[in-house]
Amino acid sequence: MSHSSIRKRNVFDVLDSLSDQPTKAANVLIRVDFNVPMSFNGDQGTITDDSRIRAALPTIKAVIDAKCNAILVSHMGRPKLVQKGEDTKETKTQKHQLSLRPASERLSELLGKPVGFGEECIGDMAKAAVAELPKEGGSVLLLENLRFYKAEEKNEVDFAK
Repeated sequence: MSHSSIRKRNVFDVLDSLSDQPTKAANVLIRVDFNVPMSFNGDQGTITDDSRIRAALPTIKAVIDAKCNAILVSHMGRPKLVQKGEDTKETKTQKHQLSLRPASERLSELLGKPVGFGEECIGDMAKAAVAELPKEGGSVLLLENLRFYKAEEKNEVDFAK
């Protein structure tokens, strides 16, 4: 088979490969592009174009319809101050403005069901958020902005794990 005739795997291929698993629902990690434009009126951020969120809906729906849990990860912007890890007012403002929480809320509206939000994308808080997903599947969890960590942009293996 030539390289050009190899078909890329899609979400349905992944779900088919999970059908041989025991009855416990699988958690499916999905990298989405929720780097959406925002406008700010004071402290409140509003998504001005949700087309990237809507573009991910077919994949997310396929996962939850298959009675699996969809765990979503994305980046938002370039939070250089947050990556430095300093505890300043400017850093807190940037973290708030580049949070994926508004994307979680918009996704919940589009799906017509609750979407969980993990305050972190790695570590104990992320593990706890995933552990709360129902064993019967069908739920969605969006983890916080991957770019809050320099290791994401550097493609560090330990971060990816």
